[in-house]
Amino acid sequence: MDAWRNVFQSLLRRRERTSRGFTLIEMLLVVSIIGLLAAIAMPGYQLYSRRARRVEARQELGHIRRLQDKFFAENGKYAKTGSELSYEPPIGATYYKYKVADDKTSTATGKAGFDVQGELWTLTYATGEIICKAGC
Repeated sequence: MDAWRNVFQSLLRRRERTSRGFTLIEMLLVVSIIGLLAAIAMPGYQLYSRRARRVEARQELGHIRRLQDKFFAENGKYAKTGSELSYEPPIGATYYKYKVADDKTSTATGKAGFDVQGELWTLTYATGEIICKAGC
């Protein structure tokens, strides 16, 4: 009995000495699981970030709408240009380019290099609607 116990303990000590670290298979399995989780999560994150960037366009077009309403109340017509409206695009406008197009609409166009590139948001003064016309 003592002999078996000594053999078992020597085998256990040898196993403890040799089983340090991970095998290649274990590492490949962990890396593949992480890659799979990233592939599943990435499209959701991109959609979330695009929706967050669209908030900028809606907020700024809402600001233009309020300026146009004030201008209309004072002058009985809508302004045709941003300078007539005393509108300056915000310095922090990163994703969209804003323009007071005419006396009926204003636009926000997605800038190149971002995932909102090609989007066109339009504000119609008469109805106050902000609609995405392209790229949404």
